[in-house]
Amino acid sequence: MRIPSQFNEDSLYRRARGRPESSKSYRRLARLLIALALVVVFMRQASKPSVYQTFFPSSTATPAAAVQSLAASGAESGPHRPENMIGVPVAPEDRRVANLLTQDLLPADQREWVVALSRWQSGRPVDTVPSTAQSIRDRLQSLESISEEQRLEWRGMIESLLNQKIERDAEGSSAVTSIDRPRVAAFVAALDDAAASRVVDGSVWRSGDFDSFYRYLDQAGDLPATGIAATGVLPLLQQPLVFRNQLVRVDGGVARAERIDAKENLYGITEYWQLWLRPSDGADRPLVAIVPAVPDLVASVGRDASVQQGPQVTIVGRFLKRLAYESSLGVDLAPVVVGRIAFAPMTENEVVDRIDVDDSFQSRLWLTVAVASLCGFALAAIAILRTSTMARRSRELRAEHRPAPDQFLKGLGDVADHDESGQEADR
Repeated sequence: MRIPSQFNEDSLYRRARGRPESSKSYRRLARLLIALALVVVFMRQASKPSVYQTFFPSSTATPAAAVQSLAASGAESGPHRPENMIGVPVAPEDRRVANLLTQDLLPADQREWVVALSRWQSGRPVDTVPSTAQSIRDRLQSLESISEEQRLEWRGMIESLLNQKIERDAEGSSAVTSIDRPRVAAFVAALDDAAASRVVDGSVWRSGDFDSFYRYLDQAGDLPATGIAATGVLPLLQQPLVFRNQLVRVDGGVARAERIDAKENLYGITEYWQLWLRPSDGADRPLVAIVPAVPDLVASVGRDASVQQGPQVTIVGRFLKRLAYESSLGVDLAPVVVGRIAFAPMTENEVVDRIDVDDSFQSRLWLTVAVASLCGFALAAIAILRTSTMARRSRELRAEHRPAPDQFLKGLGDVADHDESGQEADR
């Protein structure tokens, strides 16, 4: 008779000695080893930001202690200005009037107007007013396709621009009022589109490119660091008309950095940096970024370098054109984005300075943790003391309703004596 065992497949009797283990155990061990190897591979890949940087913003993919946000050189960033006009909605009626006024202006006059209006809407002083202001007012008076209300609103905006210097001296502010803001935004949008139409795509730098070039560079300080959709090199190369004059965000490693002296322009820009980037999206095509300022780590790359693994930066700006350049394969194209560096790596000295600045914050943090710990221990002690007091009180209440031990034992003794006396009488 064999008694089966629930612990193995053998019976308790006549168990074979030296029987090899089941092959299932080896298969289970092999699967565990493969899973461990996959975990190690994934951990090694997760340490490379370039693997997932395409899907997540740089602000979340890069530690905050190793990056810094850079604003435009010589200009305040957008949130600190009285009015940030980027993304202001434009009414179709105002845009139609702006297009009619823009098409009658020469390119030189358009540059004067866009400089004056952009400075006015950002709260900066307007040094000179456009010389064609009177002709614009006459043109408004002669337009028959607009209503009288629109005519008065546009004439009021022109008068406000002409008088803004006097108002700024008297009141200390030159910001655009809420009444004039829609007209100013529409006029600037029409002037930007006119400048963008003069850009020669797919060529080297041309004279028609620099109207939008310096306009975007002057506007770089107003660009937000986050909230802009990321794109890659291939979409910019394949769909230039779709991305023309649009805000984009690109990521890549700096392969070459060159400081260039700016030509004479109405915006007062004296220099800028031209960066050649290796995109982080895996495309083997360079990208050109034009920015007003760079950190020391990016500037140290140099103008004659061709770094394979340069500092990783995030650029936010406007797509300008596809620039023709000479490569090892012949003439090729590279997209140009004009804006600013939103995030860039920090040097060791900058990290040390940042840590020194944050010492007070760290000390306050540790003080907060210590106070919170003391409060926690105090509350725990109070809870324990209160629990023990309530337990003792409950024991006392139960003891009050319980018979006294002496009376209970005395009763047992009386019963025992009575039983003994009864037994002796029976004998």
